[in-house]
Amino acid sequence: MSDSPFPDAPHVATQTVSCDLCGSADAESYAESYDYEYGTCSNMWRFVRCRACENVYLNPRPHRDAISTIYPPNYYSYHFDQQIHPIARAAKAWLDRGRFRWIRRQLDVPIEAYLDVGCGNGRYLRLMADAGLARDHVFGIELDESVVRSLRAQGFNARYGLFEEIPDLPESFFQLVTFFGVLEHLPQPLAALAHARTLLAPGGILLCEVPNIRSWNARLFRDRYWGGYHTPRHWNLFSAETFTRAIEPLGYRVRTLKRGTGHAFWMYSFHHYVRHHLGWDRVGRWLHPSTCIPGLAVVTAMDLVRAWLSQETDNTIFVLERS
Repeated sequence: MSDSPFPDAPHVATQTVSCDLCGSADAESYAESYDYEYGTCSNMWRFVRCRACENVYLNPRPHRDAISTIYPPNYYSYHFDQQIHPIARAAKAWLDRGRFRWIRRQLDVPIEAYLDVGCGNGRYLRLMADAGLARDHVFGIELDESVVRSLRAQGFNARYGLFEEIPDLPESFFQLVTFFGVLEHLPQPLAALAHARTLLAPGGILLCEVPNIRSWNARLFRDRYWGGYHTPRHWNLFSAETFTRAIEPLGYRVRTLKRGTGHAFWMYSFHHYVRHHLGWDRVGRWLHPSTCIPGLAVVTAMDLVRAWLSQETDNTIFVLERS
């Protein structure tokens, strides 16, 4: 496309879809955006809002054949330790340890088996192993074969493929199943949650962290530049209301709702706006969340305060149990 900020990138194949939560095709335009993070494609992407259930989703979305293009080899979740500044990694590790202490308090039973869907480079798997869980009872699902091979070499029970298509995951086995930043990437998030319910052991919980379309940041940069769009890799964007309504027919109830920090989304919003709207390329590059430590410190502190006050932040964490 001539007006694309990435005219030399390929124009990937797309497919038109209906709402993944309710099936309705009646939707209104919500926002437009490009792949400002990786520049993998020249497509202009459109988010729409379902008039039936208010879910915001990408339509059209990349065709399945384009997945390897829009998730490039340097995708951050596969190379977290190499791409993120050491100070930022240390801060993230501190936040993650606090998060898992909080998760353990949500459980009424001890964790004997853990499954992380979309485990990336396995940092949450290692966190559970470091806490004493046997590595053969720590499972991870990922779409990168080299990552899965590496995790298996470390002793983890890692599996390659789409979560719903992996046939041999043990049913009623896991006390904890997590989807950290995964459901928004999936073409059928409700099918994934329905499948996950069959894997939960009695007393087990499922934890989901998803972008919050009603955050302050999402409203401020709604038209094009919100970092939470992660265009074109985020396909469904929830609010607490749309998510809660969608999961109830699956046999879940929300046990706890918690606001999570959205420091990367904030920094990407600034990065996209400054670099691609204002045209200040050098300043925009400096604002990238992998390296801008002062900016990350400020927005993380701001979001921690907002979460403590139970105000809307860029991420919402849902703790689900069988209803």
